[in-house]
Amino acid sequence: IQSELQQEEKKSVDVKRFLAIVKKYTDLTELTPEILREFIDKIIVHAPDKSSGRRLQEIEIIYNHIGEFDRSKVTLWKGNAV
Repeated sequence: IQSELQQEEKKSVDVKRFLAIVKKYTDLTELTPEILREFIDKIIVHAPDKSSGRRLQEIEIIYNHIGEFDRSKVTLWKGNAV
């Protein structure tokens, strides 16, 4: 139980760090590479899948401090999100 409690406390601190970055950029007028680096840890581009007859490609976005969440996954078809 102690270990689980420590993990939950760490998650809480990480979310607070992420929210501090969000608050820093509330009046954002331009998205620069520096700002992206503050928010995003890594982007994973998966190999294309052609099994449906269309070329689909999944992209995962892993955010700093909070990791991945469901809305981070994007599937592309002909350059458009689907």
